[in-house]
Amino acid sequence: MSENSGKASHERAIEVVRGYGRHDGIAVREALTDLDADGWTEVHALLNGLLHSTLGMELTGQQGKLGQLVRYADEVAAAAPLPHELAVGEAARAWALGDTSALRASSGHGLRDVPEAVHMTGVLVAALAWRCGEEQEASTSSKRSGNPSPRCR
Repeated sequence: MSENSGKASHERAIEVVRGYGRHDGIAVREALTDLDADGWTEVHALLNGLLHSTLGMELTGQQGKLGQLVRYADEVAAAAPLPHELAVGEAARAWALGDTSALRASSGHGLRDVPEAVHMTGVLVAALAWRCGEEQEASTSSKRSGNPSPRCR
């Protein structure tokens, strides 16, 4: 029996985001080991909810930061299995240009590949968290120097 077999879907979803945040493909793969079809669907649903709530908070009125998010997504996606890495990069670039079809597909609308959707949402949540962390560091640095800085919401 696998070490992951007793883990709840929400624990696995968090481990996926943490693995991508650390650029650790092995941790991502281990978090997803032994999932059945229902498990993949549950992990995807959790990551999808997290992605959409994070997007709503982080990117409202911040269109200029989309290019930076795409760069983060590309870097984080390097930890994904190769076919998923390429799909995530393409979806992030298309989304930054206003084409949301790939993200809609990863949300379950027309979904054909649940594992790909899990990797896509995990990468994007980790990329948003990374961007937020950098903004918080900049904010701390600016407070010390007396300069205002962007805030992570």
